[in-house]
Amino acid sequence: MSRAEPEEIFNPRKEYDPEMYIQRPDHEKQFKNALRNDLCILVHGQSGTGKTWLTRRVLLEEEYYFKQVNLASASTAKSISMCFQRIMAREKWNIRTRYSETKQASLRVPIADGGVSHTAEYAPDIDYFLEFLKFMKHRAPNKGKKRYIVFENFETIIDNEELIKELSNYIVLIDDDEVLKYNTKIIIVAATTDIQSYFQKASNINTIDNRVMELPEIRTLTTQQSFELVGRGFEKLDIKFMSQEDEDLYKRKIAWITGGFPQRLHEYCLDLSLRCKENNWVAKKEFLSQAMITWLSTSLNKNYAAISKIFVYNTQKVSRRNQVLFCLGLKEKEQFTSEEVMLDMMSEFPYSTKKTKLNVTHILNSLCRTEPVILFKDENTKKYRLSDNKFTLCLRSMLFKKENDIVGMYDLDDM
Repeated sequence: MSRAEPEEIFNPRKEYDPEMYIQRPDHEKQFKNALRNDLCILVHGQSGTGKTWLTRRVLLEEEYYFKQVNLASASTAKSISMCFQRIMAREKWNIRTRYSETKQASLRVPIADGGVSHTAEYAPDIDYFLEFLKFMKHRAPNKGKKRYIVFENFETIIDNEELIKELSNYIVLIDDDEVLKYNTKIIIVAATTDIQSYFQKASNINTIDNRVMELPEIRTLTTQQSFELVGRGFEKLDIKFMSQEDEDLYKRKIAWITGGFPQRLHEYCLDLSLRCKENNWVAKKEFLSQAMITWLSTSLNKNYAAISKIFVYNTQKVSRRNQVLFCLGLKEKEQFTSEEVMLDMMSEFPYSTKKTKLNVTHILNSLCRTEPVILFKDENTKKYRLSDNKFTLCLRSMLFKKENDIVGMYDLDDM
């Protein structure tokens, strides 16, 4: 049996792969419980946390028939309705049409129906949503079981009020008598928080709120789950390590640098496994730093550039801003307070922070005004969050502690 290629194992953009799926018991249980209700379901979490794979895993495991609708294509199609039409056309579903009758001009060919031919025309008033429900019911293997339309990439339409309104209408229509007979519900997958606030702009939020169930936010993988994904992938590729210590180092480093984001784990491991392949499928320690350089200069290049612009390049003096940036890379929670960052600074840089004013709040507020913006601040809770999880991963990769509480930055050119 031939060995698999790295991109066949580690591929963040490929379709759901049950062999590389890492079980997530808590999220799966919450999802399965939600499926027992007759409400629409909202699945949300940061980009790259594995929401799509989780959704497909649960629906397949529970044997629900479903169809995905990519909302990213709705912007170019001008409507979600057109997305339904395209899916049905792709799957050779003959949409019911009206017919016009025309008399045959020639008698050379035998003609049924008394010499009248039927020419199909698309009716301008076809309800593609209802037609899509008919299509799903016809294609579903178990006609008596509930079906789901899974709307993916909700975050791509949040600035389009018309598309939000259209999606809101579908959520409301699901409970309409004409629609109920199709026994179909909706799942919305979004890489954003507070989904319902977007619906509020386009419709009466109460009509939506009563029809949906919002799952708890989908989190990143735990350290142990990250170890499992890395170990399983390397085992499938039969990558060899010089020692158990080296293998453990790989797992720890990869889990920390990627923050447990499944998409980032796949990206980083793909680069590493390609390097191992070139070395006769043997892993070397230096591949970790080499893969990190590639990652910083490709997937994280914009984030690297943004941090490079605000980093204080003085190797002889302590910089509070640099210390704050270093501590931001340590954050595992999505939201945090200035007090939490200050405690991290006092722990990581004990000598230079002792009995002195740190001005953490001032520095954090300044990072909310950078271009591009690095931090967001919630004025109600006074909590901060990084504008993009890639900044966390970038800070972990590019910054390091030197002597005398000084923070250094890896220069890609030097590396």
